[in-house]
Amino acid sequence: LGFSLHIPELTRKVEEMEEKIDELTTVAAEYIGMSEVLGSLEKGKFADFCVFDTDILKLLKKDKLPQCEMTVLNGQIVHDLDSEADMELYDMMQKQQF
Repeated sequence: LGFSLHIPELTRKVEEMEEKIDELTTVAAEYIGMSEVLGSLEKGKFADFCVFDTDILKLLKKDKLPQCEMTVLNGQIVHDLDSEADMELYDMMQKQQF
């Protein structure tokens, strides 16, 4: 019974998250006039996306930069932090002073 009291708030939070993700993806693609090929994962569109170790909605609130775990371009994995070569590159970049 206690959980059911929080359902409206949970629903509102999920809707806010969906709205923010939409702004980062489909709205951005529409803004630059590329919504036919970018902005969502659909058949006929480029399958370009990144997988981060952090919630994308909290990226700007963190003190450190997020770590990109994987990058997919046109449906092909071009970076996977689990691979040895990518891990060596990431370690080297972490040691750099920006």
